[in-house]
Amino acid sequence: MELSIIKKSGFALIEVVLAIAIFSMFSVGITYLSLDILQADEKVEEGNFALLYTQEGLEAARQMRDRNFLLLEDGDHGLDLSDDEWTFIPAPEDIDGYYDRTVSVEDVYRDVDGDIAETGTLDPDTKKVTSTVEWNHRGLFPKSIELSTYLSNWSGDDWIQTDCDEFNAGVFEDTEVEFTDSPPEDNCALKLALEEVESEFYASADVGSHGNDVWVEGNYAYVAVNKSNQGLAVVDITDRENPFVVKQVDVGGKAYSVVKHGNYVYVGVRNYFKGLAVVDASTPANASLVDRTYVLGEGLTIEPNGDYLYMGVKNYLSFIGFSVIDISDPDDPYLYRFQPTFGRVYDIEIVGDYAYCGIDFDWWGFQILDISDPSDIDTLSFLSVGEEVNAVEIQGPYAYLGTEDDDDSFYVVNISDPDDPHIEDHIDVGDEIEDISLRGDYAYLAFNNQNSGLAAVNVATPTSPYFVYARDVLGKGTGIKTDENYIYETLNTNNRGLVIIGTTVTEVIEDGTYVSVPYDTNSSDTRYNFIEWEGQDVPGGEIRLQLKTASSEAGLASATWIGDDGTEATYYEGSRTPIVVDPAASGTRYVQFKVYIDSDGANTPLIESVRINYTP
Repeated sequence: MELSIIKKSGFALIEVVLAIAIFSMFSVGITYLSLDILQADEKVEEGNFALLYTQEGLEAARQMRDRNFLLLEDGDHGLDLSDDEWTFIPAPEDIDGYYDRTVSVEDVYRDVDGDIAETGTLDPDTKKVTSTVEWNHRGLFPKSIELSTYLSNWSGDDWIQTDCDEFNAGVFEDTEVEFTDSPPEDNCALKLALEEVESEFYASADVGSHGNDVWVEGNYAYVAVNKSNQGLAVVDITDRENPFVVKQVDVGGKAYSVVKHGNYVYVGVRNYFKGLAVVDASTPANASLVDRTYVLGEGLTIEPNGDYLYMGVKNYLSFIGFSVIDISDPDDPYLYRFQPTFGRVYDIEIVGDYAYCGIDFDWWGFQILDISDPSDIDTLSFLSVGEEVNAVEIQGPYAYLGTEDDDDSFYVVNISDPDDPHIEDHIDVGDEIEDISLRGDYAYLAFNNQNSGLAAVNVATPTSPYFVYARDVLGKGTGIKTDENYIYETLNTNNRGLVIIGTTVTEVIEDGTYVSVPYDTNSSDTRYNFIEWEGQDVPGGEIRLQLKTASSEAGLASATWIGDDGTEATYYEGSRTPIVVDPAASGTRYVQFKVYIDSDGANTPLIESVRINYTP
């Protein structure tokens, strides 16, 4: 009986021990499970915070974009929040001593289809923003979250000035526009204007008497000399600084005019019976007289065309017009026919099938003839310029005329329709014009003025010529020819019948300004974001801009031009710069910009477009 009780007690003790063991096992399992759950919750909570901080980085960049797109500077940044505005600080940014945040901004490129690509064309109005948060879980395990987005400058409006009409509406001071490559079709750029000045080069040759006309070919000038027994002078101009006569030829009288055609020089001579002299100039230094020919009078002017010479003549008979001389055999020229005109022909220019004549008849001073058949010349048209026409030069669809008038003596005539020429423009150059020579953008005039025998007119735009300068060449001008670098002019001066002058020198003006038209943003609360421009720099040159704003267009007149710190002492010197408004401005609805361009004196910077970005 006693033994049985002891046995049952032993089993109870074992059950208790087993129960305790099982409970302990469950307790430990529950504890570990609880700890794991707690650790998982901690990870989730850390991840959630990290995600929120990462999203906050993108939202901060978005807020900065909305304030001013230029605040999104390329690079790695931290963030700082002050007065409800986010700004960039050095990266990484420490958050609560546990997280590190970096917001990265980088450029975006687009392919030919306009899609974002690794390489291609830079899109200046889009940025890729990446927000990254990093931390160490329990100080041992590195963790990170990264989110990216693309931010565009969608909230700003643009005022852009780039085409010719837009620029030309502004105010230029020593600046001008030039056409540039499209688009747009009428694209233009601002640049410094060119200053047109006289060349300092001057040399002369004594040809024995007055010079009346000149022809230049190669290294020789052929001068019609006002001397009875030495009417033609051949001048060696190899060294333009030291020209000298190498041959003088007696052509039977004083020479009025001269032209070289092939190996022969033809001279219009002041001789009623032998008005044309032919000189063999195949070897210029040994030029020799070949023939003297009757042409119905003195030879006033000469123009060759194929096998014929067209000569204005002055005679003692009643014939008024020009003679046509057959020179198919230069050793034996002969009078082919005579063509009547309203007056003596002082100058003839031939282009294609047409002869353009300047004559000494006030009412019909310019005459156009069809010479396609020299045996049957047809008069097409006459034009009055109010005076005798002494000089004619043709270039393209325009005839440039010089008259004997002391005032409006330079005319531009449209000859695109030879049957109906009309005056495009005329200007006062100050004196009578004896001869004209065209070279590049300039018409050079032999002036009948003792103190200013040479003048230059800019004809780059034929419909708007303008006077450039008059120059004292120490005598009255009588005849003129030009090449790329030099002007050759004959004078009525005994010891310098031929002078050589440098052509016009064009220099870039050292500095100039341009002021845009006012622009109305149509909002009194306009916020200006940035200004940018496209252009071409040159060494030693500079482009700077200033802005001014006002509440009204009239208010701009008294507003102050300011730069990038809001004062008049500074400028916007780098493109795509944030705009700072003058704190004293009456408002911001209207804006205007001013461009300052400086050069090195040789080349000009170009500014091809200006863009002001703003939020209304």
